[in-house]
Amino acid sequence: MSTATATLTDTATGLKASRSRALKVVPRFGMNYDVEIGLAGVAAALGCKPLSAAKVFNSSIPVSYPGHVIPASVTCPLAVIRVPLSGSAPWLTAAQQAALAQVFASMPVTGRPVVSINQEGEENRFGYTAAQVAGSHGTAYQIFKARAPFNARYVQDLGTYSAYSGGRGTAFPDFLCCAVNGQQDLDAYLLDWYPNNTTAGAAASIQPAVDYIRGKIPGAVIGAAECNWLASNGAYHGPGTPDQWFADCWAYAVASKFAAFIPYYYAAHSTPWPTDPAELSELSAIAHASGL
Repeated sequence: MSTATATLTDTATGLKASRSRALKVVPRFGMNYDVEIGLAGVAAALGCKPLSAAKVFNSSIPVSYPGHVIPASVTCPLAVIRVPLSGSAPWLTAAQQAALAQVFASMPVTGRPVVSINQEGEENRFGYTAAQVAGSHGTAYQIFKARAPFNARYVQDLGTYSAYSGGRGTAFPDFLCCAVNGQQDLDAYLLDWYPNNTTAGAAASIQPAVDYIRGKIPGAVIGAAECNWLASNGAYHGPGTPDQWFADCWAYAVASKFAAFIPYYYAAHSTPWPTDPAELSELSAIAHASGL
């Protein structure tokens, strides 16, 4: 993941689908590590090189980074770690802080390892306050800066739905860990990108979150840490077709100089690996356009 902007790369290749052919600024393409066909299976299905980015989920603080076995090709893992927050500052217990320090210190000194705590911690379902969310990231970031290698990055991973009126809405910016909110600006801000409702397209679903982040941190590095046309609980999907959704998302990500673009497929969350040829073709086009 870039520390400033997405990598600039010449993407002229006959392997891209027509909708992705003219895009020039490319985010890093990846996938969640637990996709049912495996990361090697994704590369085979899309006819692309082995993936260099993958999102790795940890339901508790692991002994070491990234918490699960991942292929050697993944030089830019994003490990997200679930940590229950305490009710008062610094929001993480001494034991949690020590355990995170151990994880951060174990991050590799090669590649671009990325880490965060409490993915989508701002969502209503967790019941945390803005002070808890922003403050806990501030605490974790201080530990990270003291223990992680120079090439590692710490990010906040938020849900696009949280910025929608059905989520936190106008309160969303208060949950950002940033200098304006009394913390520090982080290395990047990543978004889990799903349709806000059955009529909201790709840009409409992410724009509120992007605008809120840019309003607080004008120079923020932003990326997509998850993306799917289907809501991750399978309750509904966005307008149009999944291939058009991904084409529109990719176009937006490139135009916005996103650092990462990570589709999400996980059958247990009602987003199984696709069988639709058009959807697979668009994902293949994006993978090739990204250069991985």
